[in-house]
Amino acid sequence: MTSTRPGNGSDVVASPFFVISCENDWVHVYDSVRSMLHATDLGSGHPGALEFFDVEGRRLAPVFDGVWALSGLRHTGERANEIRVQRRLRAVVQSLRATVDERLSKSETSFTRAQVLASLPKLNGEGLAECFILLSTNFGDGNGLIGDEVRTLDNGSFLHNLFCHP
Repeated sequence: MTSTRPGNGSDVVASPFFVISCENDWVHVYDSVRSMLHATDLGSGHPGALEFFDVEGRRLAPVFDGVWALSGLRHTGERANEIRVQRRLRAVVQSLRATVDERLSKSETSFTRAQVLASLPKLNGEGLAECFILLSTNFGDGNGLIGDEVRTLDNGSFLHNLFCHP
């Protein structure tokens, strides 16, 4: 039986990462595993099956503790595939654009369709580290600092909740 616990810690993820639904219709970004584990809304509003990728395009595997609670992420050993993750992120943004009207109809807001669409980043082949920064504003955990200490929006922002916790 393969252990879900990391061995010596060298394979434990310390860098920013993406959580992408298997259906490519939802994404959340975290600057660290610690920020994900401390998120009070983890598990709220996301679809069933999720996959994890670091900003280099490597797939990450969940690590569970003795009571099967998520305790971390580790590298799977698969080769990085930045292009695959870029495509997945673009698919998520396209899916969100296609469902903006439906999402807005279920919420109470003064935001217009045009404002919401303008808040979605245009991902056009940027590296994954840049994609992370572009997505952090509305898809981040809101607890960390990004880049030159620019604080992301908090989990309670309307756009974050519209995209991540409908």
